[in-house]
Amino acid sequence: MALVERYGEPADIRAEGRTTPAARIDLGGTIGVFIRVDNVLVYGMAPSGGNADQAAGVLTEAGLAHLAPLVNSTEARATPVSGAAEPAEAAFLAMAASRFPEKALPFEFGTLVVLPMPVSSEESAGGLLGALTVRDADRTYRNPIAIYAFYRDETAARAALAEAKRLAGAAAQVALPPDFETPYPATMTERVNGTTRVVVQVGATVITVDAAKSNRDARHDMAIVLARIAIGHLEEVTGQGDNGTTHHCSQVELRCVRA
Repeated sequence: MALVERYGEPADIRAEGRTTPAARIDLGGTIGVFIRVDNVLVYGMAPSGGNADQAAGVLTEAGLAHLAPLVNSTEARATPVSGAAEPAEAAFLAMAASRFPEKALPFEFGTLVVLPMPVSSEESAGGLLGALTVRDADRTYRNPIAIYAFYRDETAARAALAEAKRLAGAAAQVALPPDFETPYPATMTERVNGTTRVVVQVGATVITVDAAKSNRDARHDMAIVLARIAIGHLEEVTGQGDNGTTHHCSQVELRCVRA
């Protein structure tokens, strides 16, 4: 929880009939109330305004109420046991509490939110410990802007990248442009829904970005720009880099025309 509080301020929330320490975070246009239950991060988010704190708190309380019976259930769950993967957990918490670099985005958007994604038992068995998606809450930009998937180690992340490439198929593969200079394994594919996807493995994290544009070349350029932004964001927030080296890419060079 300390990692979350580092980006916000202490707060309290009513959970199971008692007051429990939480964290309030202002993400710029959105207020989030975060609370950690063992190895699960629960949070609610609401647009900034007069009752944003109350609305976010109510959503967090609803999440806790939903989580309680699952935690107490004897059935198998996809959530990893507490303490099983501290590095991945730390990266997940830091990214969940950070602000995505909005100013670098090459298109119009509404309010950006960072939301946790469900992890199935099959994905958990493959080493996936948690995932976050960066979305436009107003759906001005309809595709996920970035997805960060946190794996137990680099081997599991490498296997996930290979599986993503296999599922896309050889015919969908697109050559990465020479000016996409990155020390990380990456792949670009054309999807049947008319989007271009770039998947990059940064240590034990797999980043996925999708670009939607009618023009194929412009779509490829935008996918590369989004990948650069997402990589730089991960490196800057977590210090995670190739072979344990910290890379700082806060200044992202845009090579596509703004939509």
